[in-house]
Amino acid sequence: MIYYNVLSRPEAANRGQLFVLLHAYDAERTPRTLDSLRAQLAEYPGARIELKEFENGPPIEAPIAMRVEGPNLDTLRTLAASVQRALESTPGTRYVNNPVRLTRTDLRLDVDREKAGLLGIPSIEIDRTLRLGIAGLDAGAFRGDDGNDHPIVTRLARQGRPTPEQLDRLWVPSASGALVPLGQVASLSFTSTPTVISHRDRLQHRSCDARGAREARGHAAAGGLSVARGRRNREP
Repeated sequence: MIYYNVLSRPEAANRGQLFVLLHAYDAERTPRTLDSLRAQLAEYPGARIELKEFENGPPIEAPIAMRVEGPNLDTLRTLAASVQRALESTPGTRYVNNPVRLTRTDLRLDVDREKAGLLGIPSIEIDRTLRLGIAGLDAGAFRGDDGNDHPIVTRLARQGRPTPEQLDRLWVPSASGALVPLGQVASLSFTSTPTVISHRDRLQHRSCDARGAREARGHAAAGGLSVARGRRNREP
């Protein structure tokens, strides 16, 4: 924890924090100096460097924060992008953060259930075979000389981390005992998924936050509320 009311974040190799103490603070010169430093730090490519002034009070994520809630992920992502644009267009705001602006890419295994059913392959066997090839299945345990039990895990032999190509070496047993290549009943595809899924009162929500001068905070909140009202008025 770098400051008593700043929420802690998980450690990461690509993130660092510095706590700087000023010898003196001038109400006119110091803010101009900080703005000049922010402009210089913003020129570093491939990095997001934020210069923040700590404030006393209860712990909060950011002075400006807007949260949208609802059951549909795509709608929430669209609304969060609208709130982000509203905050960015408000004079005096900076460091606008929208955690869902970027999605991660996952590998998805699409199973042709109709074809698998015709070949007599239960869905549970496809799941077990996939686990066997990627993560491994518990086959038992043995007790060593030290008296402790050690698990026995059976998986596909590989070097390093699993790769998509290893799925071509997997065969799925059918109800008749015949082995069918996994590639005949399933295929790999790329899919985008949100990096963060947050819930509040059993509803999914997305938050956008920003920092800025005190006089800008009210304008930013008003801009975010106008986005929400405009969306609500367009809904049937």
